Amino acid sequence: MINKISTENFPSHFNPSILHHEQFNAYKIGRSNSDNPFLLSNEMHELYAITLISGNEGILSVSGNEIPVKGNVLVFMKPDVQWEWYSVSELQMGYVCAFNHEFIDLSLKTQRLASQPFFDSGSTKIFTISDEQTFYLKTLFDNIIREAQSDYMKKYDILRNYIHIIIHEALKVNPQIQSSKISNSTERICSLFNDLLDQQYKIDLPNQTISLRCPQDYADQLMIHVNHLNKTLKKALGKNTTALIADRTAREAKSLLLSTHWDISQIAYCLGFEHLSNFNRFFKKHYSIPPCEMRSRNSYSHN
Repeated sequence: MINKISTENFPSHFNPSILHHEQFNAYKIGRSNSDNPFLLSNEMHELYAITLISGNEGILSVSGNEIPVKGNVLVFMKPDVQWEWYSVSELQMGYVCAFNHEFIDLSLKTQRLASQPFFDSGSTKIFTISDEQTFYLKTLFDNIIREAQSDYMKKYDILRNYIHIIIHEALKVNPQIQSSKISNSTERICSLFNDLLDQQYKIDLPNQTISLRCPQDYADQLMIHVNHLNKTLKKALGKNTTALIADRTAREAKSLLLSTHWDISQIAYCLGFEHLSNFNRFFKKHYSIPPCEMRSRNSYSHN
């Protein structure tokens, strides 16, 4: 019997009671947890994800490339990677933790977790691990789940430390299963586009500003027609170039609002808005509140 779990069937499987946090979530997968698939509070392709699969057998399909998986494996995934898991084993055992850009951006500006090789653009890293490592990681994931559900004010700092430990455990072994490689033009374009996007939004100073602002700018850099770029991204990622740029701009706007003391006008300038009013409208469209209210709510919650 083959059970299929993917980003596409997420809404019908999601149990709302699982969701407790905006930035980070984790839970255990097992026979008694049949209502909880390999998916969390948002569509998985919008999240960073680390999955521990124990004693299972199946096929991991990443952007159309099928990778056989058997035994104990640790999987690292980056946002904007479409994936499906086909389980051959009737019993599914393991853990999932997933986190968004805010979990990284708010306090890891100098230690970019996202820059770890496990989260390279367009790749999925799968490590075969020993029974001893699996036992240790299970204990670690149990601690992660307990911490994620706690009310401790600094729990995200602890959770980030746990993520670093998991990464170091993976560094102790070589990838037994090769990373999902860029094997066709669609994946190549998606990877290069994501790389360009990442480069644009490494903003550390209030006088920095992005240089690529519209789909045509990205198409020019990639030396392809803008229509081809739109079609490729839409097919692979489900959104066109404009939508992907807007999503990334919105995430960076929120991150800069909450992690810096820069004036809102400075943030607008960094993100390529010539007029503050345009930035305010853009932000409200994405978050339903103006940027000043977003910042004041966050300041109030920390007082």
